[in-house]
Amino acid sequence: MAYREDKDLEFLGELKSEDLSVLVHILTHDENGKRRTTEGLTKCKKYKSCHPDHHQYWKEIAEEIQRFGANTLATFFRMGKGVLYKQIVTDVCHHFSVKIDEDECIETMEEKVVSEVFAKAVESLNLEEIKKLAAELNVELDNENEKEKIKNMIEKSLKKNKLSSYQINMLTTSLVATSYGRDFIPGLIGWGVGLGALRLFLGPIGWGTVLAQPFAWLVGPAYRVSVPIVLLIADLRKKNTLGIQTVAVMGSRFTGKTTLIDYLRTGKYNRDNAETQNVQYFPVVKSPIWECEVSCADSPGASDAESIKNQKQICNSANIVLFCYNPKDIYEMKDEKDHFLERLELLEEKKVFFIATRKNEYDADAMQEFMLEFFNSPDMGRKSQIYNENNSFFVDLAEEESALQMLNKILDKIN
Repeated sequence: MAYREDKDLEFLGELKSEDLSVLVHILTHDENGKRRTTEGLTKCKKYKSCHPDHHQYWKEIAEEIQRFGANTLATFFRMGKGVLYKQIVTDVCHHFSVKIDEDECIETMEEKVVSEVFAKAVESLNLEEIKKLAAELNVELDNENEKEKIKNMIEKSLKKNKLSSYQINMLTTSLVATSYGRDFIPGLIGWGVGLGALRLFLGPIGWGTVLAQPFAWLVGPAYRVSVPIVLLIADLRKKNTLGIQTVAVMGSRFTGKTTLIDYLRTGKYNRDNAETQNVQYFPVVKSPIWECEVSCADSPGASDAESIKNQKQICNSANIVLFCYNPKDIYEMKDEKDHFLERLELLEEKKVFFIATRKNEYDADAMQEFMLEFFNSPDMGRKSQIYNENNSFFVDLAEEESALQMLNKILDKIN
């Protein structure tokens, strides 16, 4: 099968490689993390030569989507041709008994699928849990105590607010994608939504029961691919339309991670930040520095295995990773060097910016030379490609003017 020109998938060509990584994973791996026996993407020449630069073979990714759609629709499969994406979404709508009109745009159809899946998730909640969900989504309830009315209020609120609608799209995608079990997938959870919202669904009486039996609510193995694909593409399309940047910070303790997030979200230096104790996802806001919508994630900087794993998870689902560190610590302490290397794993596909903080404590020129030599050492392997002078900055975050200049330079490089 060859890629069929498809106006509803053309936007994939506008996305960066890091945006496409989860989509590629779901197309090539099943819920148990094993390579799909029926997939053809990893066998194509462009995948082999360009992976993990997914943007370079976006048409092959689109072709694989069309091919999986053909597996669902037997007539097309027998004809040996893929199906257009709108046909896949139409089929998923019919599968869920969602009413659609033939002339509806793809965005409307996708929203209906997302709404249906979200409704199934909400239905699993009791009254108190649905109240908590409403609070997570900033929906005013006015002492309402009927579950059905609260559901309607949530839906009404989402229709009015595009950002809230995007947050629900992210949450719904996370719920389905989580059942795939790969470490980076949970990093989707909570972006632009309170983490508590997801915990409600994954609790002992929530959607966790459903996810424990992957896609038990779907009929036939083909839908185990097409439904999450539709949800994920809907999420990518919304994110692309709204211009949202998901930003994760990584690094050890006392390297300014939270301070950096404050700069992005408020445009100002906050000298009163406390040490981060738990993974924290911040709601979508318009950054006064980048002048676009941003959703940020922070995490503790402890160096135990669990903390480093949490940082990897949130970073691997972000568009942009801001890696905060003190080069003096890496230069002087072997343990810090080892933890630094651990944090680098899985970042080869990401847009990473290295921010050396506490500039007043060392000679920046000497440390820049040290870091370049460090990354160019023979044992770095693929990691040697992550760091260079163009994505490396040295700054004292307490100097507001310098910090803002740095973030503006990063924005120039992102665009």
